[in-house]
Amino acid sequence: MTIHVSSRQFSWDDQHLFARLSGDVNPMHMDPVVARRTSAGGPVVHGVHLLVWAINELAVRITAGRITRVKADWSSFVHIGETADLLLETETVGRLRARICVQSQPVATLSIWPGARSPVATQADGVFNPVSTDVPDDLDIAALSQKCGVVDFSSSTGDVQCHFPCAAYVLGCRRTAGLLALSKLVGMVCPGLHSIFTGLDVRLVEPEDGDFMSYQVTALDERYRYITQDIRGAGLYGAVEALVRNPPTRQPGIDELAPSVASGEFAGTTALVVGGSRGLGELTAKLLAAGGARVIISYSVGQADAEKLASSIRAAGGICHVTHYDVRDCSADQLTDLEYAPTHVYYFATGPISQSRIKPFDRQRFEEFCGFYVDGFAHLCSCLKATSEHPVRVFYPSSVYVSTEDRPAGLAEYAMAKAAGEVLCGEINSSHRRIHVVSRRLPRMLTDQTASLLSEQPIAPSHEVMLALIREVQHPESYRAH
Repeated sequence: MTIHVSSRQFSWDDQHLFARLSGDVNPMHMDPVVARRTSAGGPVVHGVHLLVWAINELAVRITAGRITRVKADWSSFVHIGETADLLLETETVGRLRARICVQSQPVATLSIWPGARSPVATQADGVFNPVSTDVPDDLDIAALSQKCGVVDFSSSTGDVQCHFPCAAYVLGCRRTAGLLALSKLVGMVCPGLHSIFTGLDVRLVEPEDGDFMSYQVTALDERYRYITQDIRGAGLYGAVEALVRNPPTRQPGIDELAPSVASGEFAGTTALVVGGSRGLGELTAKLLAAGGARVIISYSVGQADAEKLASSIRAAGGICHVTHYDVRDCSADQLTDLEYAPTHVYYFATGPISQSRIKPFDRQRFEEFCGFYVDGFAHLCSCLKATSEHPVRVFYPSSVYVSTEDRPAGLAEYAMAKAAGEVLCGEINSSHRRIHVVSRRLPRMLTDQTASLLSEQPIAPSHEVMLALIREVQHPESYRAH
């Protein structure tokens, strides 16, 4: 029998509090702009926060008042603002088993063994200087194989007692602080910046002393980017497991792309690149600028990224302007004051493309995707029709996932919204005389959010694919001739 124990919606206040208590300020948790370039697509709740919250809620069911072992596995993310449900699956004399779900889909499983603790010393080895850092380490995966050291605690026993009183009662204050320090270990130290905490299995022993946690990497699988570490300290010993995420995809610099583009082949045009601050939009902006086009890149949340890209284009002799534009808001209010009217538009607006937890269809996710790929695009084209005095050619990137039979599981809503966008493009071409949309299904290409979905699939060279498409949009007469 499954019993609903508690529910919680994690807020930004919760996020900042846990970051302070744990010392884990990894940008995947704390920076919306950086987090959008990860496989999660946005900031997510710390896994250890979910664990300690669950233990805090389950503490009243631990009749012996003590825990001797904790095992947890995280299989998916909980985004800020999502509601997590804690469900107790089994309750026996020897163990409690629970799971944490979002929208009825499991994101974590938890096992707790009550009982008496063994007397085993776990004081962290003092050979190493404790690590205390405000910036997560950015290490090459090969450098992790021999990594070891000591991590200090960022929270006091008073902090733990105040914010997780029930967990502190059944675990002990220092052991609870030690669990929080494991988040710091994984998110800040090892693997650090590009980490995903996937599991832990720890024993609780006596005495509960020390404010440091020692760690040593014991296994590293570079193919699957999987790492295991032994940990010891503050009455805890065991192992933690983590994945090393692929770093954000680096697009080639404009100087690297320039030799592929004929000098001045896009001169005399003004191209608005919607979502041009990163990914394929960034690549498109560089290729257009290398060919002499005046480029306007829009951003929704990544202003710093957009300004950095614009500066690099200008430094290479290109022309680039930056504007804020959120496709979910009124296009006319945002685009009517552009200094230059676009002759071409490239539409790369996108939201988080994480895989769905609900099978086979999640209406809310579908509507969110449609906000970008259908409604937002329709409003943009209507705005262009109303304000442009000359014809405008618009590129709409669809996806091979619309028709492929080997689409990764959980992307049905994304593919359905892209298919609806294709239908919309046909309607616009038949009804808007001055707007012509070129819609093409892009092959599998490496981007920030799709990196984890493409590990075993062939990947097309992004700059070659996009340059061919840009030429088709910019020079339609050449393609009609062929």
